[in-house]
This record gives sequence, C-alpha cells and structure tokens, in this order.
Amino acid sequence: MGGSTKETNTTSSQSQATRQASQQASQRATQQATTPWAATSGLLGNLLNQIGGLSPNLTEAESGALGQLAANASAGNPWASQIGGVANTLLAGGGPDRAHDQRRV
Repeated sequence: MGGSTKETNTTSSQSQATRQASQQASQRATQQATTPWAATSGLLGNLLNQIGGLSPNLTEAESGALGQLAANASAGNPWASQIGGVANTLLAGGGPDRAHDQRRV
C-alpha cells in the first residue's frame, strides 16, 4: 500500500549533449568577439592576392586623371569669395532686407 520512490540520475546523455552544445556556442561567441573578421578571412585573402597581382605602374590616362584632380583641388573653391561675402554680411547684422526694414522704422 505504500508506494516506492525511485531516484534517477539526472545526468543523462541528453543533458551532457546540451552542456557540450552550450559550451561550443560559448566558445564560438568568444572567438567571434575576439576575431570578428575570421569568417571573412578567406574572402579577404583572395582579394589581397588579386590586388597583389596588379601593376603599380599607372597608365598615361590614369596619371592624367590624377593630375587633373590635383589641379582642381589646388585651384580652390570658385565660389569662395561669394561665400565669404555672404558670411561677412550676415555676421555684420544681416543683408539688404534688414537694412531696408531699418530705414522704414
């Protein structure tokens, strides 16, 4: 009439597998946090190999294009004087519309 209780060992192969999976996931997360580029290392290696095969010598067209870019950059902004004029006017208290309003008052 009395029942019997049976204790079982809760450490089964299923819980061990769960622990191992958890440890592996933790290791992957740690590795990804310390080396986030690891997943792309193969692709980056291929790109670097291809870039390494390029000639460092520029063609005449490439040299001309770079020369034109340098000339444009050294010429400065063609609108610099107009921009400076507007800034000076605004910093001095406004533009022509403000002066007009002040004359009417």
